Amino acid sequence: MVRGWLTSQNRKRHQRVINSVVRWMNKDIRNDPMWKGRFYIRQIDAQWVNDPDEPRYYKLAVRLRAYDRKTGITRDMPWYTANDLAYFWGYYVWREMNDFIINDCKVWEEEPRITYENTPDYRSCK
Repeated sequence: MVRGWLTSQNRKRHQRVINSVVRWMNKDIRNDPMWKGRFYIRQIDAQWVNDPDEPRYYKLAVRLRAYDRKTGITRDMPWYTANDLAYFWGYYVWREMNDFIINDCKVWEEEPRITYENTPDYRSCK
């Protein structure tokens, strides 16, 4: 994953950075012993827009959506640029996924309470 500010005017380079952040998050949740692939995110929209601070430059803004395989709940995340996602090592996506899991899916209110032993494995689901 890129750990710096992107200055490239190549849209594909920005998209590759976003893809790496999304893959990293999905892999992390897939391998988590508590969630076992229950949650994942996908990119649903992208726009190559002028940077308001520097009109000669463009930036790629993307919209991500979080999914819960168990309940079917989804959450659309705010628009993020490749620099938002890459520069802070995916912090924004991590925070949004945490809010989605806790607040939207209310996993800690489920009965019986989720543990490592009783969590179903969603890694084989499509």
